[in-house]
Amino acid sequence: MIAWTDNNHRRPASLVMFAMMGLALAGSQMHEAEMASAAIKPVVIQLQSSIEDLDDLHRVLLEAKQLTVSGAALVAERLEGSKP
Repeated sequence: MIAWTDNNHRRPASLVMFAMMGLALAGSQMHEAEMASAAIKPVVIQLQSSIEDLDDLHRVLLEAKQLTVSGAALVAERLEGSKP
């Protein structure tokens, strides 16, 4: 167990989720951001229950980075497709 987390290790994963949602919300169309956020949330919920130590946290952060890049690409692709 890591000393700086509480509530069953939910804080680090929650911070990752909020960071990814912030990136998604940076899109100019709210609907697209909601779609990206909805796609990311179940993965973060699954990850938050699996953080046991610093190695797990490092793994989660690497996966979150990959998800963030993928989510940003999805939002950009959908925004491009909606342009006339």
